[in-house]
Amino acid sequence: SVGTVKRFLPSEFGHDVDRADPVEPGLTMYLEKRQVRRAIEKTGVPYTYICCNSIASWPYYDNKHPAEVVPPLDQFQIYGDGTVKAYFVDGPDIGKFTMKTVDDVRAINKNAHFRPASNLYDINGLASLWEKKIGR
Repeated sequence: SVGTVKRFLPSEFGHDVDRADPVEPGLTMYLEKRQVRRAIEKTGVPYTYICCNSIASWPYYDNKHPAEVVPPLDQFQIYGDGTVKAYFVDGPDIGKFTMKTVDDVRAINKNAHFRPASNLYDINGLASLWEKKIGR
């Protein structure tokens, strides 16, 4: 390690860019993130990449921060047929998971995947949960 740096946890907190196979417009961003990862790895500083898929308290489709998007009461945007599953996790939970990796030697120079089984949903499932919550 360098100086007093014991581990570097870059603020990636999304999809595992080395395992994804995106197309444009996302491909360019993934290629750039892969370059950053390779540069980090070359430094010799221990690292852990936190991969947690979809960081959102509510699915969103524009450039607003998830906390600024009010859950819909009349319509729900379904992407495709709504059956593709993903893990939806909240920021504070990601923070707790990240802090647990700090002293875990098993996470050194690895990807740590945060995938709580209870948070695996497709958009149709989220819509159904929301309809139950609002009494529709």
